[in-house]
Amino acid sequence: MTLNLNVKILGSRATLSHLHMIEENRRLPPTEIITSSGRKTMGKRVLYAHDPGFTTAYSNLWLISGNGSPTFLSINEILLRKEGIRIPSTDWIYDYAPKLELGKYFIVEIPKGKKVVKKAWEYVEKAEECYRQLDTKGVYAHCREVGKVLEKAVKNKFKNVPTIKKWRRAIEKFEKLTSLDLHEEDIKEEVPKGEISIRRSDIEHILIVTKALIKYAGELLQEKS
Repeated sequence: MTLNLNVKILGSRATLSHLHMIEENRRLPPTEIITSSGRKTMGKRVLYAHDPGFTTAYSNLWLISGNGSPTFLSINEILLRKEGIRIPSTDWIYDYAPKLELGKYFIVEIPKGKKVVKKAWEYVEKAEECYRQLDTKGVYAHCREVGKVLEKAVKNKFKNVPTIKKWRRAIEKFEKLTSLDLHEEDIKEEVPKGEISIRRSDIEHILIVTKALIKYAGELLQEKS
């Protein structure tokens, strides 16, 4: 992940003039001042004297200014960029996504790599590659091959037993589902009006169902015939 942060920084431009209080004497006697509240008080004389040890430039001799202007704050924008950030998937799902308001997710773990379904997982990897390229027909074609591999494995082990009947119900629905983007003419006959459009949600659905079917077939194949 690449992180881009747009940061706004407020900076103070306030500049105080170099004012110095002077001692009273006969030539500069104190002056009576009427304050804003109406009270009378004796004022003090303050003079400006530039001190080059604290600044290198004169302001316009205001008592307080925004570095020579009436603007006391500056706004600067900077971009902070950090590339190559890696976040563990579990942290992203449980911590980051909810806080970024991307929604809450749950994880389904499906065992992978058993010998009886190894060929099926190879087709899933090909289907996922097609998914990344948005090749919808490729996704459906490879998922359909998964069904053929599993069908052959289950039929070779089980004959006329309750297990094969359960399997037939699952595989028949799967075969119909995987024909969605390969036999559009069948759907058009059922729905004559409107066009068939395969979207990302459709191929995500078929991938999830395919993986679930592999898990189901793998557990069936571990049962006694």
